[in-house]
Amino acid sequence: MTWTIIEHKETSGTSITFSNIPQTYTDLVMQFSARVNINTGGRAGTVELRPNGLTTNIAGRRLRGLGTPDSVITQSTGGAFELYASDNTMSPAFSTVTIYIKDYKTSNSKMFSIDQSAEGAAANPPMALQGTRWNSSDAITSLEIYYGSSIDFGFFTLYGISS
Repeated sequence: MTWTIIEHKETSGTSITFSNIPQTYTDLVMQFSARVNINTGGRAGTVELRPNGLTTNIAGRRLRGLGTPDSVITQSTGGAFELYASDNTMSPAFSTVTIYIKDYKTSNSKMFSIDQSAEGAAANPPMALQGTRWNSSDAITSLEIYYGSSIDFGFFTLYGISS
């Protein structure tokens, strides 16, 4: 398996978009590390995944742990996922995310696997796993991460994966 960097970007504005994604790879991986802005007093900032700039026909399921064994929950999601800080007192904090997109050119639904974790001064920093499906026959030609004010700054890299 060969990983090739398609593009690397730093945050600006309220979203980041990778456009004109080459259709020459088998899968895609986006990795990013971002400084989470949760000045609203919570632990998480919400981020949306927008294949081809769209927010429709996206469904997901999240398994989330917020640092203690009794705080593990599952949630239904759309294309949204959360970036976590390690606790309510540690804002801003860095969160790391890996999004794996299998067979992004298929005419069937596209599957996204999302792994997320926070830096942690806490003994058990929060983390989440999410499966998301985009029900579209279109190939993914662009990928937008909309973060609004949830991210102060971050570094994003999109990779093409060849078998």
